[in-house]
Amino acid sequence: MIYFYNNRFVPNYLVEKEPYRTLIGRLVVSYYYWILKNSNVDNIRLVNRVEDIEDHSSNWVFFHYSGYRTISRLKYVRRAQFVNDRPIIPQCDAYFVVLPEEHNSKTRFLHHPLPVDIQSCRPKFPPKIFTCISNKGTVDPSVILAAAALEKKYSITIRFQYRDWFNKGDEDVYFFVRVKEEGIDHKSMNRLLIATCMGVPAILSDEVSFKGAPYSLNYACANNCQEFIDSVEILLNDERRFRELINPRYPVREDVNRQIVDTISQLQ
Repeated sequence: MIYFYNNRFVPNYLVEKEPYRTLIGRLVVSYYYWILKNSNVDNIRLVNRVEDIEDHSSNWVFFHYSGYRTISRLKYVRRAQFVNDRPIIPQCDAYFVVLPEEHNSKTRFLHHPLPVDIQSCRPKFPPKIFTCISNKGTVDPSVILAAAALEKKYSITIRFQYRDWFNKGDEDVYFFVRVKEEGIDHKSMNRLLIATCMGVPAILSDEVSFKGAPYSLNYACANNCQEFIDSVEILLNDERRFRELINPRYPVREDVNRQIVDTISQLQ
């Protein structure tokens, strides 16, 4: 049995999407569970209390860093940590990481799931709406400050969408320039895949994980505020470059979910 531990119940996303609007921390564990459940995977269980886990060496508990303190009370069950961008907890039996090349006998690559509701866009040139979807604390603050001047200068809208994982469908460009966080030197390829699903150009901080994308994907690299400003101005003035950065509409969600199902199922 694979137990998915999350201290709060989250319903099936096929029934209710709203709880997935803000996918934070351990809530992603429930999302993984429902992806497997909706793919008819058996011998899995979503639990909200550690008392509901049968503490036996034949079982697994899949958990997020924020849930470790609770599940550490278990003595015999095998532990599988979804690492994402959090610290690795020593002495787990398996680790699921977002960097494709970072693997060994215990470590396996696992896609971060895509937002439940991605609206397909019809980007126009010259672009008018630039959207960043992220927690505020992860966005480079100098980019936030520069946005107002860019909006005034070019009569565009630069939208910062905090804690709302769903896009609106009116975007022309998707962007994210992240602040360098202490102890966190990597992020998943999730945002690059989201922009591809949206069908818009992306301006993104470069990530090692992008090298492992399942397709050859284009994006404008911006690792600081000045590079972000330069990229905005290029996309406003160079239609050829704007069109080049719109990736083909690959079956991203299907491929990501299939990889998630296949990878976690290997624990059984």
